[in-house]
Amino acid sequence: MHRVSLKNMLESVFGSSLGNDGEELGLMVREGYELISEFNLEDYFSLCFLDFSGVKRRCNKLSSKVNELLGKNCQR
Repeated sequence: MHRVSLKNMLESVFGSSLGNDGEELGLMVREGYELISEFNLEDYFSLCFLDFSGVKRRCNKLSSKVNELLGKNCQR
């Protein structure tokens, strides 16, 4: 179900499937959902300088990967 909904969304936005990039984006979306569901102490206490579970670092890394992938496909 997840794969089909992602494929429909990509075809709506880009007009076609992204091929291998679509698979990679699907993995990124899955990782994003995992990050959203992960407990993060910083959600409860504003400790900007601490990232105990690495959620902030992983979110920043994931967002730059998504921006790079989508930017590349938008230029096509």
